[in-house]
Amino acid sequence: FLTSTTLMTCCAWAEDAIARAKANPKMHVGLHITTTAEYPRLPWGPVADGVSSLTDARGYFYPTARESLLHA
Repeated sequence: FLTSTTLMTCCAWAEDAIARAKANPKMHVGLHITTTAEYPRLPWGPVADGVSSLTDARGYFYPTARESLLHA
């Protein structure tokens, strides 16, 4: 039985994960902070405005930490 997990709010499946967490009140959910999007077929970006230094021209996070640091 799963008792804890983390949630990446910038990912496409975040809303489903939130609904599942709400349906299972004994589940402990932590926040997984991410500033990269390493999967080219499934890019994601920030959920906040005003962080353009963290994103590429399309508004997605850079694929690696190195690239992210070069633009931060």
